[in-house]
Amino acid sequence: MENENIVKETALSVAKETAKDVYADTVQPTAKNVGGFFGTLSGFFNHVVMYPLKKLNIRIRYEQKAIAFEKEMEHKYNSIPEKERVEPQLHIVGPTMESLKYNIMDDDLAELFSNLLVSDMDMRTQNLCTPAFVKVIEQLSPADARVFKTIFNECAKAETIPICKMDLCKIDDEKRKIRKEHLPLYLAGIEVDKLNPNDVSKSLQNLERLGLLTIDFLKWRSDDEVYNKLIDNSYIESLKAWANQITGESYIAKVGSKGLLELNDFARDFCKGMSKVMLCVK
Repeated sequence: MENENIVKETALSVAKETAKDVYADTVQPTAKNVGGFFGTLSGFFNHVVMYPLKKLNIRIRYEQKAIAFEKEMEHKYNSIPEKERVEPQLHIVGPTMESLKYNIMDDDLAELFSNLLVSDMDMRTQNLCTPAFVKVIEQLSPADARVFKTIFNECAKAETIPICKMDLCKIDDEKRKIRKEHLPLYLAGIEVDKLNPNDVSKSLQNLERLGLLTIDFLKWRSDDEVYNKLIDNSYIESLKAWANQITGESYIAKVGSKGLLELNDFARDFCKGMSKVMLCVK
C-alpha cells in the first residue's frame, strides 16, 4: 500500500511538468522523421515512466527492460525497407505506449507490443493495425501469449488442432464421474513449455473469449487415436491417482466431446497485422 501511495503522489507531481510534452513527442512524431520516434521513446520511459518509480526497487530492472525494448524496436524497424517506412498512427502508438508501461517487465507481452508498433510503421501492414489489437494484448497473460504463439505455429502446419473434453469415470460404473470443475475444461493437441494442461486450458478459454480462436465441437477428426493421445500424459495420470486416493476406488480417463480448434478471421488479421515479426519467437 505504501508503494502504491508513493507511485500515485510522485506521478501526480510530475504529470503537469513532463508527461504532456513527452507524450506529445512520443505519439505525434510528425515534426520529425519516423526515426526520431526512438529518441522520444527514450524520453517517454525516462520522464513519464521512470520518474514515479525512482523510490521503488524495481526502477533498475524496469530501466534495463526499457533499454532492451528500445534496442529490439530499432532492430525490427531497421528491417523495414526504407521506402516502406511510415509514421505510426496516433490511435495505435498512444494506447500501445500507455499499456506498455505496465507490461514491459514480461518479455512475451512486451514483444507483442513491439511487434504492433513496428507493424504500424510499415506501409505493408499499417492498414491492418487497429486499436482492438492493443486491447487484446492488454488482456493476455504471459501464459496466454505463449499458448497463442504455439497455436499460431501449429496452425501454420495444419489448419486445425484436435481438442476434446474429458471424463474421469469409475472403471466398473462409467456413469459415476469426477466433477468437471476438478478437470481441465479443454485438452488440446499442443504442448507449451512449463505449462500443464490445466494452465493451457485456462488460456484457451481466455483466447476464445477475446475472439482469437474458435473451438468447435460440431466437427472433429475421424481418427480416434488423435484424441486418445490427448488424455495419455503424466498430468492426467496424476489426476487419476488423486481421484483414486480420495475415493478409494479406481477411475479411468475417457475422451468426452471431440472437436477442433482453429484461428478465426479476427485472429488471422491480428497475425497478418504483425506478420513480419509476429510470434516466431526466438
